[in-house]
Amino acid sequence: MSLETRDAIEKFYAEEQRNLDRIQKELRARTFKFDPARGIAKKRAGKKPRPIVVASVRNRVVQRAILDLLQDQPSIKQEFLDTPTSFGGIKGRAVRDAIKCAQEAVANGGKYYASSDIKEFYRKIPRDMALGIIEEHIKDEDFRKILREAAATELDNLDQLGEHASLFPLDETGVAQGCSLSTIVGNALLRKFDAELNARKIVCLRYIDDFIVIGPSRDSVRKAFLASLRILKQYGLDAYDPWEDEDKGRRGYTGKPFEFLGCEIDGARVRPSGKKINELFSKIDRLLNISKQTMRSPTVAYRRNLSFVPTLNRLSSILRGWGRSYDFCTDREVFLHIDNFVDKRIRDYFAFYTASVRRDPKIRGLMRGVYLMAPCDVAPPESSPRTRDDSGVLLSS
Repeated sequence: MSLETRDAIEKFYAEEQRNLDRIQKELRARTFKFDPARGIAKKRAGKKPRPIVVASVRNRVVQRAILDLLQDQPSIKQEFLDTPTSFGGIKGRAVRDAIKCAQEAVANGGKYYASSDIKEFYRKIPRDMALGIIEEHIKDEDFRKILREAAATELDNLDQLGEHASLFPLDETGVAQGCSLSTIVGNALLRKFDAELNARKIVCLRYIDDFIVIGPSRDSVRKAFLASLRILKQYGLDAYDPWEDEDKGRRGYTGKPFEFLGCEIDGARVRPSGKKINELFSKIDRLLNISKQTMRSPTVAYRRNLSFVPTLNRLSSILRGWGRSYDFCTDREVFLHIDNFVDKRIRDYFAFYTASVRRDPKIRGLMRGVYLMAPCDVAPPESSPRTRDDSGVLLSS
């Protein structure tokens, strides 16, 4: 979360009731207008920038309220939220449930699989078509109108984005990734996809734009996957073909370990994938290296919450969050491997801290990072991390 976004949220909730009352009044008077959002093209190594749409707090409050109303509509729930093979963006369902269903499909005779993801899903969703599906369950014309306005994207910094402007869903196609309505729009669109594929003698599990086909043979899975491409084509969408692009899609026999949703499934055993573990290790190294570099100026490290104790607290938060995401995994050896990796990094980090303090005992307090009563005219440290670097590591402003 950026400093600007955090400040906007704090400002909104400083007068929460007043702001909510104003939104409610405007909605009742049919005068509410969504604020233009801000587009950010976040750089990614070896890939196109990720188009991030930062909406105002007002927008988010109304979008979330619309989502809550839609999710509570019985016919909408029955039509495309209670689909047993769909898991993303649905109350009460998570990655663990999708993994469990994949294991059950294998146990019930699924000997072959193919997994893929839909190309540029959020940017290419035919928004008008998807909203039309939802509107079949909405009688109120005013609600239909505000739903369409909430799902549209308008940017106030389009000129500044330059060549990256085309990455954002600005016309009749696409919804903003991160908008609370994006997943229900996607699930509504793909209800036919889910139903038709699972009517075959295979199982197709979908988590928003990631899906896996599991069947009794290579041929049955291949035919089902080709059918999935035909269905997606009706919506102007496409997916990576595991038979043609092995870097983007995966296929093989389920008797060997296979990956789905960041997990490796090996019979009854489930572990985080090697890619996800390496990403965690990179994030840990990034955090500790930034801290060590910053602590060469102890005053700066203290002020930015990058000295010894705050950095270890931040490391603990990263590990806690990551661990909760994979707490359903059953392979204990993987977690012991991660703990050993972290232990080695912490011992190295502690040695750096100890050597630095030994060279100059006067900087002990600043290097430690615990609040100082007399910090030598140094500004007190930030109360919490304020920004993130490109790797996702939380940093101070």
